[in-house]
Amino acid sequence: MLKKRLTWLVLLLVFTFVGDRLGGWVLGKIRDKSEFRYSRLYTDRAKADILLVGNSRGLPLFQPYVEEATGKTTMNLSYNGLPNYLGVAFVLDYLDRYPAPDVIVYDITICNGGNPPLTIGMGPYAKYSNRVDSLIKTVSDQDKTKRFHVAWQAQKFSHLYQYNSEVFLQMLYYQGKTDKYWLMDRKIPQTMIDNMKDFETIPFSIWPSMISDLRQMVSVAKSKGSKVKFIVGPYFPEYAKKLSNLQNLIDTTQQVTGLPVSDFSNSLRQKDFFADYQHPNLQGSKAYIELLKEAGIFE
Repeated sequence: MLKKRLTWLVLLLVFTFVGDRLGGWVLGKIRDKSEFRYSRLYTDRAKADILLVGNSRGLPLFQPYVEEATGKTTMNLSYNGLPNYLGVAFVLDYLDRYPAPDVIVYDITICNGGNPPLTIGMGPYAKYSNRVDSLIKTVSDQDKTKRFHVAWQAQKFSHLYQYNSEVFLQMLYYQGKTDKYWLMDRKIPQTMIDNMKDFETIPFSIWPSMISDLRQMVSVAKSKGSKVKFIVGPYFPEYAKKLSNLQNLIDTTQQVTGLPVSDFSNSLRQKDFFADYQHPNLQGSKAYIELLKEAGIFE
């Protein structure tokens, strides 16, 4: 009886291991065929003249309008809640893999703390990037709750577990269709506008490492022949007035990198241009891109 139980246990372990590897292989194929931006980045399908980078506030750098305004190809590496350390890693990985873009347009409001869940969620791309793999490990090592440390260890053990995140859902969603049209297209609700008078903004959490990462990125980009244009995208006008340390972020970035920061934080005044306090909608995006073009950001 014991021998029979051990045999079944061994068979179960073998089946689990083989199933995990086979399942991971299948999901890897889905990852690599997706039109999702990071899948294209790491499978030689992201060559562009203009590289666009930010968190969700980088998404209003709406690729169809930028391409229409400039006549150049674009690649947008922005993502909701993307932390600066991942943004810089993606740019450096891009510069390692492709001819240098003419311009890298980088919204510095991405410099606002970290995002451990999203960082761990980038596990499917760790096989392609030592930088991403290292950042996942760093988040794991610094995790006092052990939650992300356990997730990182699970990713190392299980090929399937790497895909246990919202990032994989994006891979699925963009199977067979472009992600160039990723933008919130709605108008800010009147209730949000009415509540603005009592709304308190949260100061930017500016880590020293964020600014030093930007300096490294600028150095590498210049050595490759790319121009880096730092910007601050538009905020809803009343919200922009309450950003207590935005100027500190701008001044620090300029001092450390030696490059100017073009501040468009208060450049759109019409409420109908916004989806919420921090994001222009489709109409606002077009107006924003026209301002960027006039300012020579894409040159």
